[in-house]
Amino acid sequence: MDLDGIAALPLLLEKKPDLVVIMASTLTRRNAEISLRALSLGAADYIPKPGSNREVSASTAFRRDLIEKIRQLGQRAKRLRSVAPARAPKSAPSIVPQLEEIVAPVLRQFAPQFILVSAGFDCHWRDPLGAMQVTEKGFLGMTRSLLAVAAEVAGGRIAAVLEGGYDLDAIRGSTEAVLAELSHGAREHAPAASRTRAFDRLRDVLAPHWRL
Repeated sequence: MDLDGIAALPLLLEKKPDLVVIMASTLTRRNAEISLRALSLGAADYIPKPGSNREVSASTAFRRDLIEKIRQLGQRAKRLRSVAPARAPKSAPSIVPQLEEIVAPVLRQFAPQFILVSAGFDCHWRDPLGAMQVTEKGFLGMTRSLLAVAAEVAGGRIAAVLEGGYDLDAIRGSTEAVLAELSHGAREHAPAASRTRAFDRLRDVLAPHWRL
């Protein structure tokens, strides 16, 4: 049975889940679509390559970039292996008051016509790299706060684009929380009071430039 690379990729990863695959392709629209497909199927990363095999063999820049990409992926894998399993926080300061008392006032003064949220979940408590303690309830509260600001200054125009995160369960649960809140629209929200030293420092930094 003949298989192309895209058809073989999921079969390879099924047999060897820890296999690291880097896509190398030329910069054409067709190859860009193939590379995106490979990334969606589990390829670890992408690198552009010269247009011919002769250029690939002769290109020191391609070899250098490929070696650097392999080094970066190796370091990432090493960090992930060295991180101890995360535990759910029993109690942690809420991030929502910081958003409502610092970020939201700045947004209201800036008065955007449209709010585009980079919905990354690296700060979830389960994430092996974020080293933060945000829960699904925290993401829900932040979404509710941003919905209120969008309703006030942007005519309700708000969208969220899924971004980073390195724990699939955290991404799934947090995405569900954000989508559930987006589907309800703007609602009143009164967060519990919470203050940290970082909160006060951030406020001091922004206060000369914005009314807080």
